[in-house]
Amino acid sequence: MLHIHFEGSVSLGTLRNIAVRKGRTLPDNATYSFRNFTEFNAIFPKIFEPLTEEQDFYELAAAFAEDLARQNVTYCEAFYVPLAHVRRGVPFEIFFPPLACALDEAEKNLGVCVNMIFSIIRTGGNTGWGHQTLDLIERYPHPRIVGIDLAGPECYETITPFESVYRRAKLLGLHRTAHSGEFCGPDHIRRTIQHLQVERIGHGITAAQDESLMQLLIEKDIPLEICPTSNVKLGAVASWESHPVRKLFDYGVPIVIGTDDPAFFGSTLEDEYRQLQRYFHFSEAEIEVLRRNVVRYRASGISDE
Repeated sequence: MLHIHFEGSVSLGTLRNIAVRKGRTLPDNATYSFRNFTEFNAIFPKIFEPLTEEQDFYELAAAFAEDLARQNVTYCEAFYVPLAHVRRGVPFEIFFPPLACALDEAEKNLGVCVNMIFSIIRTGGNTGWGHQTLDLIERYPHPRIVGIDLAGPECYETITPFESVYRRAKLLGLHRTAHSGEFCGPDHIRRTIQHLQVERIGHGITAAQDESLMQLLIEKDIPLEICPTSNVKLGAVASWESHPVRKLFDYGVPIVIGTDDPAFFGSTLEDEYRQLQRYFHFSEAEIEVLRRNVVRYRASGISDE
């Protein structure tokens, strides 16, 4: 799986286990309730707040890998936002080593390989988060850190300011993706490709509105990381029936399927594939193409020439 947010995958059960261990108030059943994208984003700080100790992050990563194993996922690139923790006073040395330790153990014991893509939250075009994230990667290199991502609310002002960040990331040998075209139109995707030289696009569903952009994605072999349930529940599309995944696939645009933030949306990867079969009549052979695309477009398989 190539599009899943680590922080958006923390189950209510895991949060409650941590709360019990630390003697804190248990999170209630409404923890992951939201009505729109703004409320959705506002939940994350509440999830982060009790996470302060090495054991907390070890438990999160162990639970994350165990859930993937239950889904028979053997390879995953998970988005992770290190500065969200550093900026609230939790040092990198506290949260990343136990996280990496849990993932190492999971690969050995469960056969699940999880690598990390460090997400940068675009904040009005402020590139501080970007270069500080790269500083962390340079200071604490680790083989599980394979790339960077640009996430958060889309706007045109947050593309070109990050050119220097993405140039530096390429020089560091990092792979590069960016959320784009989930809510903004196809020109946002085009500019993201042009200015950031990304190898994958997160979501990118509005590409279906522009035939020349779809052709560009094919020519450059840039896949869209599509998360159908997320797109429906966050209102990026009006309904399942109006989702453009079938149009994009039939046109020949490369696609991988992800779950985005499964703790919020309650969807597994197999659920996503079943919905493609239910609403868009994807055949088993077509689903197999989508599965193989994970191997084709994972960071270790992408040529950076």
